[in-house]
Amino acid sequence: MKITKQNWKYYLFIGIGIMMLITVGIAYLPGIISNGMYEFELTFLSNLITGLVFITGGGIGLLQKKELPQIYYLNSSILLVLVFLTCMAFFREMNFSGAFLFLHIINPIVALIIFICFTSDGKKLTKIELVSTFFLPIIYLVYAIAYGILSGYWLYGFINIDDKGILYVSIVCIIMAAGILVGSVFLHRISRAVYKMKINN
Repeated sequence: MKITKQNWKYYLFIGIGIMMLITVGIAYLPGIISNGMYEFELTFLSNLITGLVFITGGGIGLLQKKELPQIYYLNSSILLVLVFLTCMAFFREMNFSGAFLFLHIINPIVALIIFICFTSDGKKLTKIELVSTFFLPIIYLVYAIAYGILSGYWLYGFINIDDKGILYVSIVCIIMAAGILVGSVFLHRISRAVYKMKINN
């Protein structure tokens, strides 16, 4: 299938998705093979999910000439935004070497640019769709805290209740939840504004 003005962005989506999956494999495969724990980190899951969403969106665009609804891109990209902001807030605790530079910094930035510039169809997301952006991050936070309590192994130091205390962790979770909602609305509005600019030009 030839690359044309109509379908080039779908090849871009697939290429970016593959890049995310490759960097996930480079960073995590050795750890998964050796002890099978690291696949539960949000960095792993967010990059894996977003990579698969971009590949799926590109495939649907090329094969079915349809657009994957923007909410799928938003729900996955917001996970990468959470990873990126967490790394910025707790950069001393994070790993930025090798492939983790992509997973923590480059992939989230690329995903945001693609989301803003190429995924909007000009429609407003419903309230239910915007609220759905909470689901994956909140589910993961609940899982990570429960996993830490039950196993004694904390995936991230800033949610370590044993070390930080319940009040600190609760405040962090509330700030994250508020940030997710505000960030989702903000990103969606920017993407719609970019879409309107492209239509008008």
